[in-house]
Amino acid sequence: MNGIADVMGLPVNVITEREFAGLVRVFLGNDGMNVIYMISADTFLNISDMTDVSEVLKDSDLILPAEKLILSRSKIKKLRSGVTSYRAFLHLLKAGSNINTIYVTGSEQNYIEQLAGVIHDRNENVSICGVQMLEPGINDEAVINDVNGKAPDVIVFAMDSPVIENWMKEHKSKLNAKMCIVFCDILECMVKENLKPAKWIVRLGLEKSYNRFIVGKYYKSSKRERIFNELLAEYNNKKE
Repeated sequence: MNGIADVMGLPVNVITEREFAGLVRVFLGNDGMNVIYMISADTFLNISDMTDVSEVLKDSDLILPAEKLILSRSKIKKLRSGVTSYRAFLHLLKAGSNINTIYVTGSEQNYIEQLAGVIHDRNENVSICGVQMLEPGINDEAVINDVNGKAPDVIVFAMDSPVIENWMKEHKSKLNAKMCIVFCDILECMVKENLKPAKWIVRLGLEKSYNRFIVGKYYKSSKRERIFNELLAEYNNKKE
């Protein structure tokens, strides 16, 4: 690994996509379940001053950025082909890996079904063995039993903070899978940025324009970026 970036007290791993692929291979070969969190700017907005949630994140095997904004103010040297967003996972699938089965769960049924489609589109050889909406406190045991019955290589969680961290703290030890990757506060973005254009757009040859002006601009928010930078500045000032 090339370093750890301290982002508001969270140790975010700075690694290349090649190193990421290597670690995933190692995790899939381990006896226990390794956990990877991919965090977004909204994660920090949602857990600001929640030290208990931060400790759950730190207890994982890897913390990686789910969007480029996370490492934009880091003093760690930027890496060529570095992991800077959730797309590193999609690239990993497309390039081929030891992942054969994936179970997808999250807080919104429509979005997680679409996310399962996005994942499968990256590599049709990967079997989506389950897609289940998780309503914490309502169907916890049903989801856990379904996951364990299918024993996937990877469980993909896509939910908002601090709900997902609190859920993992309580239930992580009950899950039977080789690896778990948690996408925090980025589900809608993952779906919207990877939606296929309508057929009429393809027929008119407007795919590049669609990707540039519709998909590419979806999650860019100057207001969100400003709030995140203000939180980061406030944290750094207190630290000094």
